[in-house]
Amino acid sequence: MRTQELIENWYEVQRNLSLQVACDLILEQLAQKSSLNAHHDTSVNA
Repeated sequence: MRTQELIENWYEVQRNLSLQVACDLILEQLAQKSSLNAHHDTSVNA
């Protein structure tokens, strides 16, 4: 891509990709945690 002048700075592409992967991982973890919490939020009369 660099030789075809599609990108100017490889490090910027690498940083943006890393940020996207990190965001996706965090959102996935939050969704899983939220799903688990919703499943365990049922009240129990003891």
